Amino acid sequence: MRTAIDSSIMNQAEQCSMLWKRAGLGLFVFLLNLPLSLATAAERIDPHACSWYAGKVSPSDYQEEIERRIATPLAEDSPEYPYRLCIIAELMKRNGDARATSYYEQAIALHPEEPGLELIYGEYLQWMRGVKNGGMVVEAKEHYRLAQEKIASLKAQDRWGARNDEKTSDDIKKAIFYLNQANGVGIAVGGKEPTVFFSTITETRNDTVAFEYQWVDSRSFNSEALYSQSRNKLARPLTKDELKGIARHKLSVVTSNRLRIQLGKLRALDFTYRYLRFNDAKIPNYNEPKRNVNDVGHEYGVSLSNDFQLPMAIDLFVQAGAKFIRRTTSAEGFNDRKEDSQLFNLLLGASKLIGQGKMTGELEYRHQLWDPGYNWESIDTIQGNLLYQSRLFGTDRWILDGTYVYQFVDQSSYNPFNDNMKSFIVQATYVFTVPQFIRDRVGGGDVFGGYADASTLIASQSENEVKKRQFFGGFALRRIDLAPSLNPFDIHFRSSYYISDVRQDSSQDHSQWRNELTFGYRLVENRQVQWLPNRNSMIQPALLNLEVPVRHDGSVEGLREYANYRVGLQLKGDFIYSQHNVSFPFYGTIGYAFERFYHLKENFHIFLFRLGTGF
Repeated sequence: MRTAIDSSIMNQAEQCSMLWKRAGLGLFVFLLNLPLSLATAAERIDPHACSWYAGKVSPSDYQEEIERRIATPLAEDSPEYPYRLCIIAELMKRNGDARATSYYEQAIALHPEEPGLELIYGEYLQWMRGVKNGGMVVEAKEHYRLAQEKIASLKAQDRWGARNDEKTSDDIKKAIFYLNQANGVGIAVGGKEPTVFFSTITETRNDTVAFEYQWVDSRSFNSEALYSQSRNKLARPLTKDELKGIARHKLSVVTSNRLRIQLGKLRALDFTYRYLRFNDAKIPNYNEPKRNVNDVGHEYGVSLSNDFQLPMAIDLFVQAGAKFIRRTTSAEGFNDRKEDSQLFNLLLGASKLIGQGKMTGELEYRHQLWDPGYNWESIDTIQGNLLYQSRLFGTDRWILDGTYVYQFVDQSSYNPFNDNMKSFIVQATYVFTVPQFIRDRVGGGDVFGGYADASTLIASQSENEVKKRQFFGGFALRRIDLAPSLNPFDIHFRSSYYISDVRQDSSQDHSQWRNELTFGYRLVENRQVQWLPNRNSMIQPALLNLEVPVRHDGSVEGLREYANYRVGLQLKGDFIYSQHNVSFPFYGTIGYAFERFYHLKENFHIFLFRLGTGF
């Protein structure tokens, strides 16, 4: 009996011993793995440090620093070691190095849980890459989505809340907001990020120029008056009443609407509608120069666009579209007729980072068809644009911009003559560093200059050619601080000299000069307002400027009657609507100007109103 009891006690002791051993082994394994688990949890990095480390390098040393870091890996005990790949990526971004994409992706693979790395990669794709504004929209938005998912995962693991985490979260929301601001009002589907957007803009003014005919008023009035009194028309000088009749208000109303769909890898599928009305826009018969007619139009369109990434930091943009256009207008010999036409376009664009700058080019082909029996059968247009920026940001940089347009008009079978038009414009802008002695008073500035040339060959007028040239230049000074109690203001000045020559009738030649000066006072600075939704304010002004534009048009050759001066006052603002987790930007302008044609003793009161979102 005793033996059985002793045996039972020994078995229980052995079982207890085994349990303690297992418990001890488990505790040992737990303690052994605790540092590893803590190390894994502490593996997160602060992505903002990547930009901070890269920002310490002088721009002139970017290339040398990149090659040094690649050739000589950092020691593991270096404070920069966890950031080694993203620092190289940030340096490559600043230097226009095509390898930046690879290093961003390697940095993300090294720290797969870190949302901030998705953020800075998305910002690179949004601000540095791509042909159009917004950069590589689809790719950037995907990285912002991944960043938000990683934030949610870290919060679920109770690993969110380190230094700069809230900044990362805010920066992601801000990046998405800026990415979508050109899209307009987002319409969320199923509680997800918006994939459908609506944009609209309406502008109305009773000005001496109309939207579709954006000539300077004194220049267009000179052209109309000189042609009307030429030997092919009235063959006499116009009376003062006739001259006054040509100088006229043109009430204009234009509203543009767009429904944009973004799905999957598609940048945009756009459906558009545009309404145009220009009262007194044209003179239908130059034998009656005081008679003016309206121009009314409806445009319905659809277009598809997308971006593509190629090696060597080359990006492509492709857009194809079609429009149906109906306009009721008058041309010489045709009164109040309706014109139906179809417009097809194909746009190809490419961009490449070059050092710290960027080269962007676009080529567009447009083919417009009229229904049979109208004055024209088709118009073919080819337009090319080339833009070079020596640096994308900062000062001491050049911006060179050029555009060339060729247009061929195929007349109807009733008019075998064909017209063509070609034009080009080039402009150079230099963003300079403000001299040291006024740097505390002036924030920045630029100077610019350019030349524009347009010639139209009118085959039906015995190959008559109308040639227009313009020389222009100016400067801008921004953020001028005069007193601590005042907000900054800006000054813009532009001067231009315009020449128009008619090859077969020199009596229609004319030239004018124009000087424009605009003072802008920053009532609200965009850096003084939070872009994030504000529960205390439904509408926040992000930028509010009070502007005073002053200009003078003088005549050098031609009719002096259309010399004039204009003084105005306008309020321009960018605003953010935020309510119920819905945020979108919108903008508006309201203004008044007084214009006087002092030789004709004619005064005009001009009003302007603009309101829109998107575009």
